[in-house]
Amino acid sequence: MEPYIIELSETESKGGKLSFIENPAIPFDVKRLYWIYDLQDNAVRGGHSHLNSDRVLICLKGRVEVELESSKGQKYHFELAKAREALYFPRKHWIRMRCSEDALLLTLTSCKFEDDQYQKDYDLFRQS
Repeated sequence: MEPYIIELSETESKGGKLSFIENPAIPFDVKRLYWIYDLQDNAVRGGHSHLNSDRVLICLKGRVEVELESSKGQKYHFELAKAREALYFPRKHWIRMRCSEDALLLTLTSCKFEDDQYQKDYDLFRQS
């Protein structure tokens, strides 16, 4: 499966906007949520691959440029800057992100955290 953008539902009233995501738009059962915030401008995050976990990223605030690469060398580039868009990407994709200083990035994962399920060596990743 390839990475893709999920367009989220959005409602608006005079009090503000509300966006949401729910099954079946999320192609897995969510096991963990985490968020990244208080970043330096143009902070680079990632530099690894998830061996057993699929992800959905939602940039709730600011901007995040996402570069993904499959183990076969297929490259993808996405810019997340709207709270009504999410990015799905499957396991075994190398990720590198550049975040604006005001970015607030929410991540939904298909597995609980296990440090040994990250590939942090790019050359080994490309050999898999």
